[in-house]
Amino acid sequence: MNGQNALGIDLNGQAGGALFTTGSPTVYSNARNQGTGTLSVDLADATQPPTSDYKVSYNGTNYNVTDSSGNAVGSFTGTTGTVAGMKITVASGMVQKGDSFTIQPTRSSLDNFAFATTNPGAIAASSPATSSATTGNTSSAAIHRRR
Repeated sequence: MNGQNALGIDLNGQAGGALFTTGSPTVYSNARNQGTGTLSVDLADATQPPTSDYKVSYNGTNYNVTDSSGNAVGSFTGTTGTVAGMKITVASGMVQKGDSFTIQPTRSSLDNFAFATTNPGAIAASSPATSSATTGNTSSAAIHRRR
């Protein structure tokens, strides 16, 4: 809905914006972590959300990502990687060898679903395309709407 609304023009002649908001992925640090590191997670493509929860384990070099069944789905080095449709970033602190995190990418989405606006004029129901012709225009061009 938000993407479709962004394609139109609202009642005030502005480009449409978001009509709804959803929750962000939730990240839990393992209580036994030795480091102070925290992770942040963003969906790489919100139209293709991950379908599982994930565990991220740091082995001192790589961040290894497994799904809720324990299947390896990918890994990354450094402080940022994109795995299983998620952009995972070490947001702060230092992650130590053996630290792990649980990512719930979509569980809170519906819990935090809300209106981004209560203004009915924010519905972008008008097309941004316009046309005009000067009075001296003698061309045979025609504008047809798609059906």
